This record gives sequence, structure tokens and C-alpha cells, in this order.
Amino acid sequence: MTAATGDLQLPAAAARPDVPVNPTASATPENGSIPMQTLSSEAVAPTNGEIYRGTGSFVGRATRAPTPATGKPDDGTTLNFVNADIADVAKTVLGDYLKVNYVIDAAVQGGITLQTSRPLQRDEVLPALEQSLRLAGLAIVQTGDLYRVVPVADATRQSGVVQLGAPAARTPGFGIEIVPLRFIGAAEMQHLLESVAPSGAILRVDPARNLLLIAGSSQERAAILDNVSLFDADWMSGMSFALLPLKSADAKSIVAELNQVTGGKDGPLGGLVRLTPIERMNAVLAISPQPKYLDELRSWVSRLDRAQETSEKRIYVYYVQNGRASDLANALTKVLYGTSSSTDDKSSSSLGATAPGEVPQQLLGQLATPAGGSTPQLPAFTDRSKVGGGPEAADTGTASASGDTSGDASNRMHITADERNNALLILARPHEYEQIEAALTKLDVPPLQVMLEAAVAEVTLTNELRYGIQYFFKSGSSHQITNTTTSNGSISASFPGFAYSFTSGPDIKVVLNALEDVTRVDVLSSPQILVLNNQTASLQVGDQVPIATQESVSTTTSDAPIVNSIQYHDTGVILKVTPHVNESGLVQLDVSQEVSDVGTTTSSSLNSPTIQQRKINSTVAVQDGETVALGGLIKDSRNRERTGIPVLQDIPYLGNLFGATNTNGTRTELLVMITPHVIQGVQKLRNVTDELRRKLGATAPLLPTVR
Repeated sequence: MTAATGDLQLPAAAARPDVPVNPTASATPENGSIPMQTLSSEAVAPTNGEIYRGTGSFVGRATRAPTPATGKPDDGTTLNFVNADIADVAKTVLGDYLKVNYVIDAAVQGGITLQTSRPLQRDEVLPALEQSLRLAGLAIVQTGDLYRVVPVADATRQSGVVQLGAPAARTPGFGIEIVPLRFIGAAEMQHLLESVAPSGAILRVDPARNLLLIAGSSQERAAILDNVSLFDADWMSGMSFALLPLKSADAKSIVAELNQVTGGKDGPLGGLVRLTPIERMNAVLAISPQPKYLDELRSWVSRLDRAQETSEKRIYVYYVQNGRASDLANALTKVLYGTSSSTDDKSSSSLGATAPGEVPQQLLGQLATPAGGSTPQLPAFTDRSKVGGGPEAADTGTASASGDTSGDASNRMHITADERNNALLILARPHEYEQIEAALTKLDVPPLQVMLEAAVAEVTLTNELRYGIQYFFKSGSSHQITNTTTSNGSISASFPGFAYSFTSGPDIKVVLNALEDVTRVDVLSSPQILVLNNQTASLQVGDQVPIATQESVSTTTSDAPIVNSIQYHDTGVILKVTPHVNESGLVQLDVSQEVSDVGTTTSSSLNSPTIQQRKINSTVAVQDGETVALGGLIKDSRNRERTGIPVLQDIPYLGNLFGATNTNGTRTELLVMITPHVIQGVQKLRNVTDELRRKLGATAPLLPTVR
């Protein structure tokens, strides 16, 4: 070995990073394509499908781990060993030049040849010696500060395991490394590396933890890691996906036809385009590394997805999203024929209403006018739960709609509501189903909900209220409360009773506080109820009182018992409200309010109580968020009380000298106030729920304290 001067600059290397190996995985590709991670579809029509564009990059960056230097850089050295004894070479290189401790295994015999044509830096000498020894079936294993020259067969058992990603711990010579994979399976990586890795370099594959265990010299391991970095790329972000829904054709048929267009697996696009039918959605899933191919496939799907020009009927299944299948079937019957279906007519009220401010859309369009311009017989609904005839299914959880049954049954369209799955089974021709589907899309919308904030109060009429609450409002005692009459006459002052709408902003609490300033207010009930549009909300707080309606006794049997006929009557506070929301946001309320008490019977000889009722039945209309007040039901209670000297006050004619009779009277008026809040969408419903939760958790009372 002779020293020589020279200059050799090696490129800097870095250990395999822990970050994703694909440098362009988060970048936006050309032509406005979108990375898959954003999950954003193109701005295309829904019928044309959605395309999720990938980055188009499937190969990572090659990284080479550095081999730690064994000393300071110098001017370089030239190696020139020809068939030299291995022990002599080890002594010269390891002992004399590198100044490291070394051991030669007893099984190491023979000689090697090691010649360099240029000077080597100090950190290049050991890798050069390692490669020369590897050709002779030997390896250098470092253990601490000791270097051992052993046969390759023994090197694996004597080497320590080094975790990938720790360059400082990577030792020169023969070693074992654990390679964790991020984006590719360990078995697939082993298959890719078998053709380029040295024999025996891959010791084990762990599919469960997705790990590779590799062994070899520092150069061999660095080469394997370069290949791992290339293949372990984010394949999903590079791929582009297209979800193409079908309207008329079958997904399997379209996939088979598209495979003929692309040539299939054996064609020129084999491996570049993958087509999968999604039967649940009746759609085609296309996968390709080239986004342009997906644009072409979408065009071909549009060309192939056409209804057959035939009169053959098909079975379609429409899953209802926001309502009930029986309601939709009933509504379609009314639209087509103007008659009710066999389904209960009341059930149609749960269909979603048009949101305030929205314009209702036409439902069926030209359903009865086919492409040819002729006017065929209107399709009829059938009352069979199975399409195509046969006996009716018993207890199958389905409901059917029926309309005009005249004409040939073979030309009719059949719609069956499957209540168990909340779906519609439709037997129709393709062009008929397109019109029905358009109508279903507009009918199957989320129903409006109304939050009803109500208060039922009993107001004592004294002083300023001696003429009733209505005159108190008219007198201007509270500037926030005004009586209004709508243009359609929905709310108007009437006798007996009155109806007020508060338009200047006061809520129920403000009105009760205004009344409490001048009299006593007893709040009988203060419910907050969430109800669907056109449905009835009911609240009852009270008891069921048994009432004897008649007494009977047998006239043929002596000492026969008296038999009473008993009926139970609901008493207490009973409130029923049905909201109806129209297009402009006006809320029409059907209100039924009853406050009943149990009294002593004075008009009958039956031993049964008398029900004292105060009841309001009215229909009013207010805007969303406004408060309507109903009142005018006044109750006058009078009690007679006798006071005086005992015994003496009961003497006939003279008793009045020793006692007195006092008559006490109390007048109360029933006041019902309701504030409707129309809820559109899930977010507003969450806001209302959160507000109610805050009110329930507040320390301040929501309503005035009863005095």
C-alpha cells in the first residue's frame, strides 16, 4: 500500500427520511387536477360523475444512507494488493492505516486482490476492503470498537440489528436493518427487490407489521434502501379515480363494454385502466394513473348509458331519504289522478314542505307525453305488493298505492311502497321512470320543523285589569304590545275572546313580566315542543277523573246492587297545536287549549264530580318568531263565609245580631301565548337545541315567579 496525493469529492447523502418519500404528493398537479387527499370532485354535472385526480407520481426519491467516516480526511491512499494473504491485508489496512482493533476468525484462510486506480479518502478504504472480502465469502462485523473478519455464513448471527432512520447508529461492515414500509405491502416489496437485491439480503418479511429485515454490507444495504425509497411511494395519491353513476344501463354491462373499448388486460391499456362495477350504486368505478384516460372513459359512459328504445319494463328501487315511502306513493297518486290512494290520506302530511322564500318546482313535467309526441294511456298504480301479478304478500311490511285501474294492465306502471325498507319499488319503462324519479327527487326533501314556545297563564283581574287583559293592552300600559290584523284576516279582535300578535319584538317573558307588574300571574304550563310541519304537538298535565254517567239497579231481584257506568275524563292543562308553514314563511297555527278543574255536582243527583272547563279552539297565522296571544276566557269565583259567635249566630231571626256573612269574589282570565320558530336544516336544529340546553342550565328563572 502506497500513499498518493489526490482529490476526490463524494456527493453528500442522507439517511432514508421519516417523511413521505413522494415529494410531490401534496402538490396540485397540472390542468387544475386535485390531489386525492382533498376529496373534492370536479365541477361537473352530477349525472356526468365525479373525478378525483391524483398526482400522477408513483416513484419516490432515492436516498442513500451515508457510511460513517472512520477518521479524519487526508490526502488519500492507493491500495495495491495482489493475491495477498488475508491476515496481512487486514493488518495493513485495519491495524496500520485505520488504527482500529480487529480480530480474524480462525476459519478465514486464503488471499485476496485489492487494487485501486486512484487515491482513496480515509472513509473509502474500509468499504473497499469490505467489497474485496465479500468476493472471497468473508465479511467485516463491527462490535463496539472491535472489527471482526468472519465468514459470511457466521456474520448474520454475530451482527446487531439497527433500526432504519438512525444514521448515527449505522455501523460500517456487515449489518442487519429493520425497514418499515409506509405505502406498500412488505410481501409486494420483497417481490420487487428479489431481482435486484443480493442473494440472502432479505432475511424475513413481516406482513402483520409491514416490515422488512435486510442484511448485508453497508454498500449492499444502502443499495437496497435506495430501491425501497423508489418503490415505497404513496400509490393512492398518485392514482386518479372516477365514480360514474348510471341512469339506464346496468353497471356490469357497461364495464364489459368498456373493457372491449380499452382492450382489457391484454390490450395496450392493460394495467393502466381498471374498471369495477359498483352494483349498490349502479355506478362504474374507474382507476387510472393517467387522469386524461378518466375523461375519455366518462365520455364513453355517457355514450353507452342510454335507455333502450323498447317498451320493455324494468324494476327500479328508490330508497326514500327524508320521508316515508307510503306518503310519497300517496302524493304521486294525487298528482297523476287527483284521487287518494289506498294509503291513509293523512299520512301525506309528513312530506317535506317548500322552505320559506323558495319557489315550488314542477313535479312531473310532461309525464304523459313520450318522445314520439303521442298521448298514451296514463300509467296506473297497482295495489299488489309483488310486481307482475300473483297473490298479495301477507304481512310483508309494504304498502301499495292505486289509482285509475281502467285499461290494459300490461301497460300500467306499478309503484309499491316497501315500508319495512322505506323504499319504492317501481315497475316502469325507462322514460317513465325518468319522470317519476324527477318528481321523487323534488318530493323527497327534509321536512320543515317548528319549535313551539308556549305559555299558559292564569291572570288575576284586579285594579287595571278589572275589564280584562284585552283592555289593558288597548290602554297603552305597555308600549311594546300592539294588536295587529293581517291582510288576510287571520288574526282579528273578536268577541268573546281576543287574539293579539306581538310584532315589535317582545317575547313571552316580556309579556308576563308586564302583567306581573300590575297583578298576580300564575303560569300553569310553559312547554317548548319541537314538531314536524303539519303534525300535531300535544301536551297534557293533569289527571283522569272518573265520572259516573248513569246508575242502574235490577227491579226483579231484591237487594240488588247499584251498578254505575264510569267514564274517565282528562282534566288539567291540555294543549294541542298543529303548525302549517307556507311559502312566504307565515305559520298557521291550529290551537286547541283547555284548562279544566273538578268541582262539586249541583245539577244532578249522581255522586259524580262536575268538570269546569275553559277551552279555546282557534286558527291563527303569525310570522316566524312572532308571538300570538289568545285570551278572553274569564272565570268568576265567589265564596260565602259565615263568621260570628258560636251557637248564638245560629239562633233563628236573632242570629244575624251575633254574626255576619261575607262574600269573596275572584276573577281570573286564561291567557295562551305561542311563539313558533321555523327550523330549516340540521344546523339550525342544533342551534335551537343548544339554546334550550343553555336555558335549562341557567340559574335565572325563565318565567316570573308565582306570587
